[in-house]
This record gives sequence, structure tokens and C-alpha cells, in this order.
Amino acid sequence: VMSTEGRTARVLLSDGDTLSVRPDAVVAWTGPNPSGFCPKLGILDILLPRGPRELMFSFHGPCMVWLEGTDVRQHQQLSGRRAI
Repeated sequence: VMSTEGRTARVLLSDGDTLSVRPDAVVAWTGPNPSGFCPKLGILDILLPRGPRELMFSFHGPCMVWLEGTDVRQHQQLSGRRAI
């Protein structure tokens, strides 16, 4: 990761761990592609050229995810299922 607007944090997920994060915070990842989840699509989500507001990406370990605008210390204290 060469250049981002804010600070980046690297989160290492062990086998069996899950990390849920908003797509606009994701900078890069290694490992399998994330799965997406959106609880409800509104009519504006379909008509406007933008992503759904409530969309979350779920990364499943083992993998490494780089996030923008987060605090590394926050991730070091979490384990198991995480949401950012």
C-alpha cells in the first residue's frame, strides 16, 4: 500500500476469524475474496450510481486486510467476529 488519504491499519485474521467492514474503508487484502451483505436495498440504491449505504464486506481468515482510517490498537484487542 503506497498512498492513502488517511492512516492504514493491517489486520491479520487467523483461520476461522471473520472481519466485517464497510467497503470504503478497505484498501487491500490477501486471501479469498470477501462476501458482501446488505440488509435491505432501497429504490435509490438501485437507481443511483453508487453502492448501497448498508453494504458490509466480510473477510474470512486466514487472510490479511488493510483498512484506512482506523486505529491499529483497536484491532489488536479484538478477536473472533469483528465489525468496523
